[in-house]
Amino acid sequence: MVLAGFSLRRWGPRRLAQLGGVTLGGGYILASLAGGTNFWMVLIGVGLVGGAGIGLAYVVPIAVDMRWFPDKKGMITGVAVAGFGFGAMGWVKLAGSWGHLIGSIGSIGPSGVFLSYGFAFATLALIGSAWMTMPPDGWLPEGFTAPKAMGDGGEDCTSREMLRTPQFHLISLTFLVSAGARLMSIGSIPSKC
Repeated sequence: MVLAGFSLRRWGPRRLAQLGGVTLGGGYILASLAGGTNFWMVLIGVGLVGGAGIGLAYVVPIAVDMRWFPDKKGMITGVAVAGFGFGAMGWVKLAGSWGHLIGSIGSIGPSGVFLSYGFAFATLALIGSAWMTMPPDGWLPEGFTAPKAMGDGGEDCTSREMLRTPQFHLISLTFLVSAGARLMSIGSIPSKC
């Protein structure tokens, strides 16, 4: 995600979303090549390659949405993040108790799920990337006035300076705890729901 954040201006949101989607899909397809059951292939394919794809693509809708909705930044970020979390739950449930793609008679098995999901993720990300455009410079929603900057907020600090602030470490800790809680919740969803 850090690379994506730095690359967003240079590559543009559409290209970054496309790259992330293809990388994510490619990671799942890679995991399917070994039958979807080889731990190391799944780790490399889904964990490393797919994780890199998510890292590249995840930052795009957040950044684009916040610029299109500067008057509702918190709400639009919450909707995007909630969609990401519910989407993960939906894909897991589709493979299990909702779609019976794994572990039932006539199922496509782990390899088929990884292959299908790889193509689905890449295709959906490529389609979704068509809408990932930044608003024109200076664009504001009708009736919205941007708030005036107050005080020294450190807007012009370098990455190195940012890493030395307590706020950065507190936000990082908060993100680590909340992301860990979300991932534990997704992993604990009963398969019979």
